[in-house]
Amino acid sequence: MATASDRPPFFARVGAVAGPLAALVSVWLTTAGHTTNFREMNASHGWISSVGYGLHSAYLFTIAFSILLSPVLKYRVSSHTLTKLGLGMLCSGAFLNGLDTHASYSVAVFGRILAGFGAGQVMCAGLRLLPEARPGAVKVFEVLLPGFGPLIVAGASMWYGWSNWEGGFLFEGLLALFGLGCVIPLNPKPDPPPSPASSLGYLPAFVLGIASIWYLLQWGQLMGWADDRFVLLVAFAGLAGLIATLWLSWPSLTFAIVREAVPRGLLIGYAGMVQFFQVSETGVFGGLFINVSELERAWQVWPLSFGAAVSLLVGRMIPSPVRLEKNASVFGLVLITLGMAFLYTKMLGWPYWSVLNVVEFNWFSAPQTWEMAPGRFLLGFGFGLIIQSEMRRSDGDPACEARIGIGLQASQFIGAGIGIGLLSTALLAGHQWQYSYTSDRGDIQAVEVANRTAELQSTFAASGSPEAARRAETLMFRSVNYQADALVFADIYAGFGITSAALAALLIARMFWLRLLPARFRPGYVHS
Repeated sequence: MATASDRPPFFARVGAVAGPLAALVSVWLTTAGHTTNFREMNASHGWISSVGYGLHSAYLFTIAFSILLSPVLKYRVSSHTLTKLGLGMLCSGAFLNGLDTHASYSVAVFGRILAGFGAGQVMCAGLRLLPEARPGAVKVFEVLLPGFGPLIVAGASMWYGWSNWEGGFLFEGLLALFGLGCVIPLNPKPDPPPSPASSLGYLPAFVLGIASIWYLLQWGQLMGWADDRFVLLVAFAGLAGLIATLWLSWPSLTFAIVREAVPRGLLIGYAGMVQFFQVSETGVFGGLFINVSELERAWQVWPLSFGAAVSLLVGRMIPSPVRLEKNASVFGLVLITLGMAFLYTKMLGWPYWSVLNVVEFNWFSAPQTWEMAPGRFLLGFGFGLIIQSEMRRSDGDPACEARIGIGLQASQFIGAGIGIGLLSTALLAGHQWQYSYTSDRGDIQAVEVANRTAELQSTFAASGSPEAARRAETLMFRSVNYQADALVFADIYAGFGITSAALAALLIARMFWLRLLPARFRPGYVHS
């Protein structure tokens, strides 16, 4: 019988929690926080937004690949070693991006891939280092710290220098180095004995498919899509890779796994897409419409993070017998729909078309930092609710759920990477489309532009301004670009809102359909 004297010393017990927690904190802050200074990085390199955000999507896709590889690695390498290796890779990749500020784009992408693979291993192996009886503070940190990520990373960049983008990368490297110093002295519990792991022969084909998706989303628009033969070649190669992935992984999948994993994975992937799309979109929004500093742009992310944190805390407060019923994802999708509707209404509610305001106030009408906060809070609450409900919902088979859990965790980051790519494509293609409308496409708009230009010219002339015609044309050019950007963001909110409402309707229809099925065909049914 164990006695109090058999317990490890106090500092050993604290270190057993603090060491792995420090490793996880470095990953949580890096993954959630480093979306705030890509605008400055793009400006310093002369890149457009899709090029810079390609680094972030490469990081997220690599995390997904690393997570999928973890079931094999954990039976070949100890969790302690994997955590140290992951922190070393995260540290190396971050310092590569932060120190070599004039590196080529391929070197910058390699740094993000290195950091992403390390972060994925820490997410999986670092959790296994924590004791089974984890203090409640660990769960609180897991919920709250990612929400502070954008503010902390932005603050580190601003402290390093006024919006010096490399400060964020260097801070991430120091975080990983600190976590590594906390993990190395640990004397972890023994890992489970090796056992046959599921085949991962599909991973090379999966990498080909994901790499193709990354290229198409980040570079396809720049190359002209079907007008470029290499883009078509990449598209066919990616399609072949995804088909091969399904073909190679299918023999190891059971009907129960497919039935549970596919709908849950799609929902979590969509939630991850909304999450990282909107976090990155706020950075573009704050730099484009109000031109605020990096730290102020991070405050625009805070309502999203706060909504997600509140959803997780509320989920933990609900009593276990009624916690997260199956309609929680429907409620999350409804919240996302309402949040997008609020943002859409706000976006079109500004008098962005009133160009005469610029003459008086020297700037176009623009949103302030907190005007969009209620809608973004609803978004964070919604995708947080979807992720936690689908992660915790189980069919009752622990072995099946263990395999599904890895796929669900990876699907969140796959959706996140796709979301970043969609943002890049939307900003490029959307601006071209909307600019063609706001400038002169169609008889009605052409007449409207001409009338506004004449009105501006008369206003400048009446005030005695020299070269009234040229000033009017210049200001009108800025105006139609501003209008185009405003309409692009309105289209984004409308698209996500319609998609979320459609998914909610499909889930409701599925719930009614399952009620009509015999019990033996419903998910979670156990044969006697």
